[in-house]
Amino acid sequence: MAARVPAGSDGLKFIPYLQGERTPNLPHATAAYQGLNLRNFTAGHLARATLEGITQGLDYGLQRLRSLGIRPQEIRLTGGGSENALWRQILADIFQVRVVKVASEEGAALGAALQVAWVIGGARQHDLWKLCLRHVKLSRKESAYPK
Repeated sequence: MAARVPAGSDGLKFIPYLQGERTPNLPHATAAYQGLNLRNFTAGHLARATLEGITQGLDYGLQRLRSLGIRPQEIRLTGGGSENALWRQILADIFQVRVVKVASEEGAALGAALQVAWVIGGARQHDLWKLCLRHVKLSRKESAYPK
C-alpha cells in the first residue's frame, strides 16, 4: 500500500520519536503525525509517512556527519528493514547515495564478531577494513539508487 503513495505522502509527516531521540538529543520527545486530512488518512499514507519520517530522522545524523567532512559513497543496510525494497529506495532518495543490503541477516552480530576478531588478532597486525572486506558480503542486486 505504501508503494502506491507518492513521495511526501500527500503532505502527511511523521515525527518518529516514539521513545525520545538521541540524535538530536531529545530524550523526552514523542511521536506525532502532522498534516493529516481526509485525502491522506489511509493505511498506505500512514505507512509511507512513517518510513519517510524514520528516514528523515536518520538523515539528521547523516547530515551532521557530512558537516564534519564525511562523504559516504554508499549506505549499508542490515536488519529486518533491509528486506523492504520500498524503504531501501526511500533511504537512497533522501540520503542521495546508493543503499546496499548486507547479505547477512545478523549484521550487528557480524559487526561485533569482526571487532572482536580484530582486537584479539592484535589491532596492529590486522587491518579492520581488510577483515570487513573479507567477511561482509553484500546483496548488490538489492541495491537502491537515488532518483
